[in-house]
Parts: sequence; structure tokens; C-alpha cells
Amino acid sequence: MKLVYPGWETPLVWRDGRFPLVVLEEPDYHFRIVQELCAAAGGADTAFVLSEGERLLDPARSLEVVPSPWSLVWDSRRIMTALYGRLKKECLRPELLGPAQEAAAAAARLAGRAGDCFSFPVVSEAGGDPMALLKALRLRPEPEEGPLAEQMLAYMTLYTDLLGTACFVFCGFRSCLAEDALRALYRTAFLKHFHFFLLEPSCHRIIEAEERFTVDRDLCQIF
Repeated sequence: MKLVYPGWETPLVWRDGRFPLVVLEEPDYHFRIVQELCAAAGGADTAFVLSEGERLLDPARSLEVVPSPWSLVWDSRRIMTALYGRLKKECLRPELLGPAQEAAAAAARLAGRAGDCFSFPVVSEAGGDPMALLKALRLRPEPEEGPLAEQMLAYMTLYTDLLGTACFVFCGFRSCLAEDALRALYRTAFLKHFHFFLLEPSCHRIIEAEERFTVDRDLCQIF
């Protein structure tokens, strides 16, 4: 996988178990690059070009930017739409169709009994739709509450599975990760075929799994 930006003299490339590490030391430049990455992920026309081999990827479908370690969203609108879209298909499978019908029948009985509590007629809208019942139960992805590295891996698993996300950008995460956790994160991500890079305002020491690309305070590029 490769991410190209015209203002950078080298592309970001994932190869041989090594992951890009982008360090942007000049604050305004750092802000503008993160802003443009977020815009690309949101579907705007930007200068970033993401590709897999000879195939160009649409950043709106393939890129996920997380602006801070406190910005991991497990139940975004896109995720929930994809989740229930998957469930709608799965509910047609025999092993789920039976329980779905049983749940719908039980819900109908409950609605009928609830109606007996009043002296006036009441109606319900769920009917026999198992999706309505699942939404009423607020079925949603369970957030990972473990260490940050485990949260990042679970987040990439979720977005890759439901949305087909191909590349992740984690901004400001590195300073929150111990070196052992960082090594384990890179190792597991490589085994799971995840592509991500960390984007930081500074970095004084790298590890063997990282390919550092730096734009310093004078906007000189070091790689």
C-alpha cells in the first residue's frame, strides 16, 4: 500500500513489516495536514492519493483518520448503518430466522399484554420485523476498554470488517504507548494485514518497525 502527497518528496509505503511514522514538527503545518487528511476521509477532493498495487483507492471509503486517542468512535453512523445492513442479510439464514421469528412473536404477545393495561386501544409498530427488535435492544459494537494498543487493534478490526477500511491514521497516539506495547501493536497489525501510520508532532527515538518521515520546524523534509 502507498500514500502519496505532492508536497512530500517520498511516498509513505508499507513493506516488510515496517510502518510509516510521520513527524510534523511545525504546528501550523501539522494542523493543515491533519485537516486535509480528515477532509480526504470525509470525501473531499484533496491532494492525497492512496493506492494498493496499481489500483487507486477512494479515500472516502478506504481511509479512516482518528484525530486523538480520545476520538475512537465505535458506533458512528457509518458503522451502525453497515452493522444493520449486515444483520439484515444474516437474519435470512436458517439459524437466525427461527430465533428472529420467535422474538417477533414474543414481542407481539408482550405488546398485546401491555395493551390490556389501558381502557383504550393501543398499537405497536415493530410487527414481525426482527431488525426493529434488534434496534430496540440497541445492538451495537462493544467498545474495547483495554490498553490503548488493544483499542487500536479492535478499532481497525471493526472498521476493516464492516467498512472495508484499508488505511488508518492515528494522530498523537504514540506518546500514549509504551515501547513494548508499540512493538506488539506493529507485530499484530502486520500479522492481521492492517495498514496504519502514526502522525506525531515530535519523536526522539524510533523502533525497528518504523520508517520515519519528518518535516521539521523549517519545513525541511528528512527521511
